[in-house]
Amino acid sequence: MGSEIRERNKQRENYKKSKIASQQSFGGGTYVPMPHKLLTSKEYAGLSPIAKALLVDMMAQYLPLKNNGDLCVAFSVMQTYGWKSTTTLRKARNELMDKGFIILTKQGDRKRPHLYAFTFFNIDPCTDIHGRSKIDLAPTEEPLNYWMASDVEHKPKLKLVM
Repeated sequence: MGSEIRERNKQRENYKKSKIASQQSFGGGTYVPMPHKLLTSKEYAGLSPIAKALLVDMMAQYLPLKNNGDLCVAFSVMQTYGWKSTTTLRKARNELMDKGFIILTKQGDRKRPHLYAFTFFNIDPCTDIHGRSKIDLAPTEEPLNYWMASDVEHKPKLKLVM
């Protein structure tokens, strides 16, 4: 039993060392992944610059495996990322939705914002502090990938008012 504990401790130490080394290789802190097949796709290349900017700014809110589905693009939130126009933000959001890069997960109202998820990652089980779901969609085992040309016709048509 003592050798098993030592082995486990050694594995933990090796993991910590590799994690620190990987963080140092890109300047420390956290990072968000972007699928290579998305970045090299004709669908991504066809996005307008403002839609690409919004996608990147939304990635700043994303915590892998934790909050895909609980992403907010309310103007008050996006101002902290440098957005100056509600019209430009609305156009970028609508383009990302129309082309299947993001999906509405919770319809907002006057008191709560709309919530979104990336379709190129699994939708996570987003819960509040009481364990209740924040979103109206069920978590997914695989990405929806509505942005891919073959899946665009299958994405749900959502009407949204900002």
